[in-house]
Amino acid sequence: MTLVSAGDGAATIELDGAQGSCSAGETIELADRSVECAEVGDNSVKLVVG
Repeated sequence: MTLVSAGDGAATIELDGAQGSCSAGETIELADRSVECAEVGDNSVKLVVG
């Protein structure tokens, strides 16, 4: 998993070649996994991957 960018309350991440964006508290599906963006800061993100 790679953090592409983070800031202004949103993060863009890459996982197994798939890329997606999420805001703090939002859960997205990425590369057949559930990814929750628990916290988003400037150039940082706390993720919960299921």
